[in-house]
Amino acid sequence: MNIKEKFRKLLFYIICITGLFMLHNSSAYSDSHEWLVNSELFSTASGYQSSVTRDGFMNAGIHVDAKYLDSAGFGVGYTYAQVFGVTDKFDITQHAFFASGNYNYYVDSLSGKLGFRADYYGIEDSNSYTTRTIVPGPGGMGGSSIVQTTFEFTNIIDVVFAQLSYINFKKTFYVDVGYAFSDYDLGDVEVQDIDIDQWTPTLGFGWNEKYDWLQARLYIIDLSNGDSTGGVTSYESVDLTWTHWFKPGTVLNMDSFTAGLLIGEREFALDPDARIVYSIGHTQIGTASINAVWKINESFRIMTYYGYSRYDDQENMNEYASNDFYINFSKDW
Repeated sequence: MNIKEKFRKLLFYIICITGLFMLHNSSAYSDSHEWLVNSELFSTASGYQSSVTRDGFMNAGIHVDAKYLDSAGFGVGYTYAQVFGVTDKFDITQHAFFASGNYNYYVDSLSGKLGFRADYYGIEDSNSYTTRTIVPGPGGMGGSSIVQTTFEFTNIIDVVFAQLSYINFKKTFYVDVGYAFSDYDLGDVEVQDIDIDQWTPTLGFGWNEKYDWLQARLYIIDLSNGDSTGGVTSYESVDLTWTHWFKPGTVLNMDSFTAGLLIGEREFALDPDARIVYSIGHTQIGTASINAVWKINESFRIMTYYGYSRYDDQENMNEYASNDFYINFSKDW
């Protein structure tokens, strides 16, 4: 399936999700003053240390979300990404689209609200692998030449995600259960296609008059085969984050600060918060990160992020690290 077909499928999902919202209460959603639209522009730049196959990584993308009060919403997005390989190794180009819809239901008997969310991700990863072979001249008398051969193949990835969540009215307790099914149609004929199940149970707690928040999310990932992962068919990890919000005019005029720690291993993960599928990485074996958000005014925010990650390239028996820098510009309309 090419990019145009992916885009048509994305539009189909957007129409279906939007239609469900409108059918739920068409008269309520007709009031444009109750809608909040948010757009985000973001980019990541990463440098790899000690990798035998990769020099660097970059991406850039846009997310647009529309929310009706606190009851329903939908979002769409596109991300372009590229992995820069070292000499004679892989270069990867990625086009990723997503569509998302959510609905909240208030339950007085539970003193909170239930959230329902559904996402679709359509991804195309184009791989290019170049080899260079020295061919000696005739009769072994010198005059050798270099023959360059380029192999190309494309991975087509479809991911569906569903999440059921609960948060109390005081916003001091949160729990969710997420499930993602990923279908990897791999263009490399030497490996089997992969189906992936991912479960992400999550707990969150707020305290200090809601100025602090602690969240723990488990990633439980099962693969249908380990043909492309050195025989590994399951990954488990926990992602821990602590966020502190500041009162206006305090530390460097920051709105919030977050520290994160990923413990364990994961590959082919879907991050429900970032709305990113990590389809072009190797096995992530640990991450430490920090990010800060500056609220420029009531409608404009800037977020900066730094992360240090360790990876295991099992195919090449190579462990390496990455330094990741990310910036996000967010605007409410």
